[in-house]
Amino acid sequence: MKKGFTALLLATIFPTASVALSPLEREILEELSCEVSPMSLEILTELTEAKKIIPEDNIGYDSLSCWTLLGGLNVAGMRFDSICAYEEDPELQRAHPEFYYRGPGTSPGQHLSLGTSVSVTALVDWSRSIFGPGKVSSAISSDGSILEGLNDVTCSRFLAASPRP
Repeated sequence: MKKGFTALLLATIFPTASVALSPLEREILEELSCEVSPMSLEILTELTEAKKIIPEDNIGYDSLSCWTLLGGLNVAGMRFDSICAYEEDPELQRAHPEFYYRGPGTSPGQHLSLGTSVSVTALVDWSRSIFGPGKVSSAISSDGSILEGLNDVTCSRFLAASPRP
């Protein structure tokens, strides 16, 4: 159901451009729509295969795995420079140590975020144009950005669980 909803949403928002979106862009937008907790494994695998991230170059922080996107990545007209993810499932963590690790302390929760150097205003406008106003205020971060100098758009299990206004 989730994939169908996102496809309909994208077709409504980008009637001609949605056809031009790559499968990777569609997957990222689907996960960032935050209808359910994000799953990052497929995205990280595709980014590795496309040589956009090098798993060994993980600049993780507090159990979050983060990478600079080599050459950047355009998603529906927005350029992103980084990606961070966390997987709560211990089986997936064990099966994919190249992507996930568990540090000490409290889990950051299921997480996917993309960072960009564009202004917060531009990121909010982009997010609102794609996902609507629903969770924009909690999905966009500048002062709490994982990687310094970047503004993030995030989906986490906490955001997915919160009701839309």
